[in-house]
Amino acid sequence: MIRRWFSLMRMALFGAGVAICAVNCAPGGTLEVGPVRVTESMGSGSLAPAMFPAKALTTITIYEDFCDMPSEQQLSDEVLQVGNIDFSKFVQLSHLNLVHGTLTATAGNFDFMTELTVSYVPSVGAPGNPDPVVLGTANNPGGLGTEVTLIPPDALDVLDLIRQNDANTSGQCPKLRYDMTVSSAPASNVQYDISMTVDAFALVGLF
Repeated sequence: MIRRWFSLMRMALFGAGVAICAVNCAPGGTLEVGPVRVTESMGSGSLAPAMFPAKALTTITIYEDFCDMPSEQQLSDEVLQVGNIDFSKFVQLSHLNLVHGTLTATAGNFDFMTELTVSYVPSVGAPGNPDPVVLGTANNPGGLGTEVTLIPPDALDVLDLIRQNDANTSGQCPKLRYDMTVSSAPASNVQYDISMTVDAFALVGLF
């Protein structure tokens, strides 16, 4: 998953930047290339009726481990290595700006849900004990349907979260927190795919 996502990014960034910088970048000079918009699957999840109370218009919170978060080194290895050629002397990731997240139901739907907020919760022991960060929100009094687009309330660079997680030495995984307002429990299990859309930027130069 990570390999295919950043292979697409790599081709776009290199095509737009390396050739330009080979001509125009003096030693020590850089050119920021982007945005390159990339959407890729981030996994899947499920919700069971038993997880929800029978009471209508109730807000509940569910936590989920997020142990598959890549490190900055993993991303760099994927983006900056082409065959046996290492481009790390010429290209550095600079930003992965979150555009939105999407939950797409593959079984059932989200009509029982009227509001949803998804937050990133740093792992226990992260340096500085950072606060959770809201990744996106969605609301519809009539229910959220089969596809939920989660819009971040503030500008968010996912690369900052990755670097923060890299600095954690506790061995604990970060989590995703789902705060939901539901009108009822779902009638059956809801299965869904998760995707993320980011605008990627990179510095191209002679480092």
